[in-house]
Amino acid sequence: MKAAAAKTDDKKKSKSAAKEAAAKKDVAATKAAIVKTDAALKTADCSDVKNKGNATCKSLAAKKLVEEADLKKEEASLKAAEGGGATVGIIIACVAAVLCVGGGAAWYIKQKKSAEDFDDVYSSVVDQA
Repeated sequence: MKAAAAKTDDKKKSKSAAKEAAAKKDVAATKAAIVKTDAALKTADCSDVKNKGNATCKSLAAKKLVEEADLKKEEASLKAAEGGGATVGIIIACVAAVLCVGGGAAWYIKQKKSAEDFDDVYSSVVDQA
């Protein structure tokens, strides 16, 4: 039974590792495409005001915008492939801290009430004497 569970875990890990590797490859390819587009914009001298209306410059600028949008999507998918383990850990730590603080407050209130009960008993015994 444990062997089957271990195999399932290994398959999940290998699938997530493959997804992560593919996402990293896509991000790298998109970054390279953006660098190429930037180089093409520089060689076409699109930074000059005269050339901004040029059809080539317009198409390169549109291409760069699309590539940057693709890069954002691919980076988001890479983050999703890497997982959100830190977020889960932070949530668990916050819950543990709240439970500790709540337990400490409950203990303090119980001790305070028992001290008050003790004082009441002591004062009534002293008053009777």
